[in-house]
This record gives sequence, structure tokens and C-alpha cells, in this order.
Amino acid sequence: MTQRQLEGAVADATGESLAMVRNRGFGLMTPVPPSPAPEGLALAVDCPLCRRPVAYPGRGRDGLLHLAECLPCDLYFAIRPDDIRIGEPV
Repeated sequence: MTQRQLEGAVADATGESLAMVRNRGFGLMTPVPPSPAPEGLALAVDCPLCRRPVAYPGRGRDGLLHLAECLPCDLYFAIRPDDIRIGEPV
């Protein structure tokens, strides 16, 4: 679609004059880059010792956060909601 076709279509749809539509600044949108695929993202937290990303453990039935586990440090640790971030799958 060209700029002229867009302006004509908006003028036809709204009943406004072509000059009014042009003065309002309607324009063609630039393509939006695709967002990362959902399978390429995961929730993670950082280990307090080694700072490596660790998989987000989720919540229990009671709504409380489970302990996160860092295998290289052999450590279970408590997390806060503010510690959760989006990252690469662990």
C-alpha cells in the first residue's frame, strides 16, 4: 500500500477530506522486528554464590516460592519475587 492509497482509504472510512487526513499525519508503519520465540525464553534466578542463572522453581500449592537449587554450588536458596527474571533456558 502506498502513502496515497492509505490516505484515500482513511478519508473514505472516516468521511473526512483528503486534505484533513494528510494534515493529521497518517503514515505507513515500518515492520516490527519479530520478538524472541517463547521457547527461547525461561524464568530464572541467579545463584547468590556463583551468580550463574538457575531455573525458576515455581510456587507451591500454598502460593509460596519453592527453594531454588544451584547444582554446581550444591546449594538450595530462598528467592524473592524481585529475583525472578526472564532469561535463556537453563
